[in-house]
Amino acid sequence: MSFKELNEIVLEAMSEPEFWGGDVMELSDDYKDRLAARWLESHPTWLEDIYPHTCSDRYSLAIGSTYALSSSRMLAAMFRDAAEDNKQNVDDDAYWSEALGYFENILDNKDFASEVRDRIYLYLEPTLQDKVAESYQYLVQDLKEYAGVH
Repeated sequence: MSFKELNEIVLEAMSEPEFWGGDVMELSDDYKDRLAARWLESHPTWLEDIYPHTCSDRYSLAIGSTYALSSSRMLAAMFRDAAEDNKQNVDDDAYWSEALGYFENILDNKDFASEVRDRIYLYLEPTLQDKVAESYQYLVQDLKEYAGVH
């Protein structure tokens, strides 16, 4: 995600009616999901840690299925299809990644998509925390300079 894209999301969060102090953990799930999705879209090297290796040929679909308005059943079906399509390369890890852990036992949960997004966010949280804090400080300073306050 470019610094400009990050700043746009952070500036939007800053304009919310409630005071926000720049801590990513205080953002709504919607903002966290947007930040995570944009991070993954613009940092493809992270995708190997986020999704199982069976999804390596469909990362765009995986991100879209995770963060679009798709249902838990649709996301689970994408993972199942990926596992089936790559069954010759699976060693009990078709439903495992560093970020998601083992998730085969929750594939049929009604809140599966939400659980996947939560696990991805928690994996990305330290990085997003740093990036959002940097952006927040930059924007606060920029707004102060614009207003003539030092």
